Amino acid sequence: MPKFANDGTMAKVNTSSNYGFSAVKLDQLGATEYSLATIVVDKSSSLYGFDRDLESMLKAATESCQKSPRAENMMVRVVAFNQNEEEVHGFKLLETIDPNDYAGTIQTSGTTLLFDTAYRAIEASRDYGKMLVDQDYMANAIVYIITDGMDNESKFSPSQIAKLVESVRKAEVLDSIAVVLVGMNGDSSVQTYLDEFKRVAQLDEYVEMGDVTPAKLAKLAGYISKSTSSTSQALGTGGPSQSLSLV
Repeated sequence: MPKFANDGTMAKVNTSSNYGFSAVKLDQLGATEYSLATIVVDKSSSLYGFDRDLESMLKAATESCQKSPRAENMMVRVVAFNQNEEEVHGFKLLETIDPNDYAGTIQTSGTTLLFDTAYRAIEASRDYGKMLVDQDYMANAIVYIITDGMDNESKFSPSQIAKLVESVRKAEVLDSIAVVLVGMNGDSSVQTYLDEFKRVAQLDEYVEMGDVTPAKLAKLAGYISKSTSSTSQALGTGGPSQSLSLV
């Protein structure tokens, strides 16, 4: 499986719960403020056959973000998960990402570690954001959790995610943080389950795109790009980004 190359600009970071992730070294940064976008993508077996479409979604979202007037103020991190979690790449400056490198990064199989992966994505955003703020950078964050199913592997619960989200906001480390849950399943029972997850975990938004198709994934790429750009434009205001619709 192709990997994003580490050319010496990335550092390994451990969160307070000893979860490891990677992020660009602070001495590589040239701007004074950054928006941290994390894209968490389900790759469980129920998405079999959509491997290349999911990769195309990641490629299109990144390419579109790179065209934003705020591109130099954005970083992107991508995580793929089934019963395990894999960091496709850590927080990277947009200009250092080759969107073609997403080819071959998604291989669908296995079950769904939804809650744990969501928890750690939020935790990584918090801890890297604190690193930035401690060095006098300004930072905010948005986390996209994209899934088609129900959790069946996690140790963390939605209520624990809610406590984490609340603690991040109370800490006032990040200028703002938004967590968006994206459902890719037309089944009403799954939609109800994800809507309840959003409510209990106190996530900001639940966006339902229905059964996954290549066309809907293309729309999702546009949604991620526009939402990330909106988040970056809101940096410094202390407020949330503009609410957008996927459909």
